[in-house]
Amino acid sequence: MRTRLVSLIVFALMSSLIPTGAIPVSAAENASGTVYAGMYSSEFFSTADFDAFAGVAGKRMTFGGTFHQPFESEGSNWALNTETLLEEVWQGQATPFANLEVTVSAFTIASGGYDAQITAWANRVKGWLDRGGGRSLFIAPLQEMNGDWVPYGLDPGNFKLAFKRIRDIFRNLGMDETKVRWVFAPNGWSTPPYSQVDYYPGDDVVDLIGFSAYNFGSTLDRWSSVYEVMGGVFDEARSYAPDKPFVLSQTASSRFGGDRDAWLAEMFNVVANDPNALGFVYFNLNRETDWRMWTGSSLAPGFATGMAQPATKHLWPMTAWFQPGPVPFGGGALPPVPTIPLPTDFCFSATTGDAGFADVPAGQFYTEPVSWAVTSGITTGFTDGTFRPADVVTRAQLAVFLWRLSCSPPVSAAASFSDVPAGQYFSEAVAWLVGTGITSGTAPGRFSPDQAVDRGQMAVFLHRLVGEPSSGAPGFPDVSDQYFAGAVAWLASQGITSGYSDGLFHAGDAVNRAQMVTFLDRFAR
Repeated sequence: MRTRLVSLIVFALMSSLIPTGAIPVSAAENASGTVYAGMYSSEFFSTADFDAFAGVAGKRMTFGGTFHQPFESEGSNWALNTETLLEEVWQGQATPFANLEVTVSAFTIASGGYDAQITAWANRVKGWLDRGGGRSLFIAPLQEMNGDWVPYGLDPGNFKLAFKRIRDIFRNLGMDETKVRWVFAPNGWSTPPYSQVDYYPGDDVVDLIGFSAYNFGSTLDRWSSVYEVMGGVFDEARSYAPDKPFVLSQTASSRFGGDRDAWLAEMFNVVANDPNALGFVYFNLNRETDWRMWTGSSLAPGFATGMAQPATKHLWPMTAWFQPGPVPFGGGALPPVPTIPLPTDFCFSATTGDAGFADVPAGQFYTEPVSWAVTSGITTGFTDGTFRPADVVTRAQLAVFLWRLSCSPPVSAAASFSDVPAGQYFSEAVAWLVGTGITSGTAPGRFSPDQAVDRGQMAVFLHRLVGEPSSGAPGFPDVSDQYFAGAVAWLASQGITSGYSDGLFHAGDAVNRAQMVTFLDRFAR
């Protein structure tokens, strides 16, 4: 793809704004408890590659990714490309996952100006499907339409019309849902001012939701956890398509900047543990960097671990997915986690006194907020008599602050996190946070109590504590459509934050204890 490097760089730059532990994937299992894996083979004649992979991994791929342009249907040099690409995947006992790219605008397609080219390509696909034997495929037309690096991008209205027009061309040629399933496949990050939902063509024409979501590592930016790369993207899609299955239509991890094998193994866990995600198509190509986990003879240990899991299944042909009606899928919105109501009132003192900490001198911006927090019973400081205003706030500490501010309500059940054992000073507070739905942890089974809290996360916690009321735009140039934008906007509207003197919010900066009690003081009073 000629525009692919731009796409990756843009997404890498925006990924650097997503802090570690950002709005995690839920620990709830997906409807099937199954992972269907796939890859974009680095070989044009991919059957042998899929066969060799199966010999090493012990299981076959379910999906085989391909890229197409309508001009494949033109001239003797291209005439058989479509059928060959699809058939090679099929003979590798995988179902094609075809991305349809074009070099024209969404308006041109929506207005019918590209009908002849698309119809010619559709007839090539039909010729392949007509071979029978259960042949079927997924088509993701105009992928990454929410970016400014594709010629059909940044035009939501015409994109939706174009998506429907392409689908109608196939339907008019007799290719219904028993042959073709349609995938809405945005990039994980959207170029402002639009977001994914602005481009969504509707439940009636979309069968699955796909995403481009990569860990670029130090190749282009920095190492990002699986939860940073995928968690927020899944949550955003769930907000507009809660009853659709998700497949990561393009995903991969760099080799540089972190433990790639751990990342690959965790990718399988994320898909298995998400209620909507059912699979992925790994970008196993050496393009902008060497993304490959499979080289034709050698398989990355982390990927091998994921393939060996009982949850990872091979399905071919995918007969149950290609029946009349929607894809048979029992997923949907996240299960109702909250069992404890959010507080309707807060416990704090209207007066302040001397906090009594030697490291909290008079005249500092945080002097009175620290005194207020002590008087209100929100903090007692450390056992050595210090408050340590410059120390970063951990997730455990924040849980305790919020729990005490909410009058320390009792909880009847412990939180099911392996890193939150019973009897810790924060155990009851964490259980309460989970019970209210304010947090579900940083990963399946983990809360990460010692992890630092950044300003974006702090905003989300406070916003959720009051039921996530709506507000206007954040008003900070560095806060646009990120997961914390609504929370920051609300904090700013309430005077809880005004950002930094440079006019930015700096969502990724860690919050220290002095700043945290100041935020809490403004929040409560």
